[in-house]
Amino acid sequence: MVARVIANPTSASVLDALLSDRVLTVGAIAAETGRARSTVSDAVSALAAAGLVVRRRRGRTTIVELASGEVADALEALGRLAEPPAPIGLRAASRMEALRRARTCYDHLAGEVGVAIADRLLCRGVLSTAPDGTWQLGEDGRRHLVHRGVDPALIAAAGRRPLVRACSDWTEHRPHLAGRVGGAICSLMLQTGMVRRLPTSRAVRLTAAGEAWLAEL
Repeated sequence: MVARVIANPTSASVLDALLSDRVLTVGAIAAETGRARSTVSDAVSALAAAGLVVRRRRGRTTIVELASGEVADALEALGRLAEPPAPIGLRAASRMEALRRARTCYDHLAGEVGVAIADRLLCRGVLSTAPDGTWQLGEDGRRHLVHRGVDPALIAAAGRRPLVRACSDWTEHRPHLAGRVGGAICSLMLQTGMVRRLPTSRAVRLTAAGEAWLAEL
């Protein structure tokens, strides 16, 4: 059922919009995807039935979000398996280039910028690779991140969600950083203006402050 729902073009567009980790109304999704509101509403119903999105009522408005970070991870991995079609037209090409440069993958950063962050943390020794290939964060690495402005509460040791995790990147074909640390870094960069969201897309733009932060990382 899940594969059948995702295969629907409108459903795929809805999921792509929600990969920005935003809570959107049906109307906002329709405007962003260029689909009719009724078509988007039907797609959201199918996605909710499949457990991929969650719908909530806020007054008279229905808001929609991804059901979990695991859904986002699965979608990003599927994107790596299926090479996107070549963009047609300058506007589509510009949008794709922006996504390749930097975007949100649920609550963490992906694309060239996301992969660069992971690479620098590994080179610096903030992250280490375990014998089984998974990434780890030690106490020294935790202190380094807190020194760089990451909220210590967001990377506390307790919690069901993994502290660090490699997430497959569908444009770079290399892993970027997910887990609580990836989310905390993305939150820091958004809140401080080091990255800024681009309208009607999950692409983000790295600012001069963000470039400086990466250089010091």
